[in-house]
Amino acid sequence: MITPKMQEYDGWRNSAVGIWFFETFLQSYADEAARQNGKAPGSYQSQWEDFAAYVRNAGYISGVEYTITIDPFEETRHEIESHREVPTGTD
Repeated sequence: MITPKMQEYDGWRNSAVGIWFFETFLQSYADEAARQNGKAPGSYQSQWEDFAAYVRNAGYISGVEYTITIDPFEETRHEIESHREVPTGTD
């Protein structure tokens, strides 16, 4: 897998396709999956299997929402900001 550089990621993430993918497509998927989760109780043989399916599906939904909001370059951005010298105004 080719790992993109921060500038490449930012360019793609802020492009029309990137915005549509994260903010429209993935968010719609997460919203619909959340609406559907837990609507079919009793489809398994036991209450515990129903609960396990609900928790598993909630984990998938949480993962999609995490993907929408995560910044894979957060540490790099923090390092860049911390290395910049802030003028104090006193000489």
